[in-house]
Parts: sequence; C-alpha cells; structure tokens
Amino acid sequence: MILAALLDMIDGSIVNTALPSIGKGLKATPAEPQWTVSAYMLGFAATLIIAGPVGP
Repeated sequence: MILAALLDMIDGSIVNTALPSIGKGLKATPAEPQWTVSAYMLGFAATLIIAGPVGP
C-alpha cells in the first residue's frame, strides 16, 4: 500500500513537471492543462483501485 501511494505521488509530480511543455506544444489555454492533470490522476487512481485485488 505504501508503494502504491508513493508511485501515485511520483506520477503526479512527473505530470505536473511536464505540464508546461505539454501546454506550450498544444497551445492550450491555462484551464486545459489543469483538466489534463485531473483526468490523469482520476484514471490512475481508478486503475490502482481495480488492480489492487488482482495483485498478489
């Protein structure tokens, strides 16, 4: 469980670090990168919840 929480924090920081480059490359408005982070974190959290019982 601790490893999953650590992985979640690391992935969130990677997305937040890459966000300015993504926004410039796509010529996004300031609100669109925020939606990108929210969608990524929601998808990642859902995957952790679903995959948790499957793991050993």
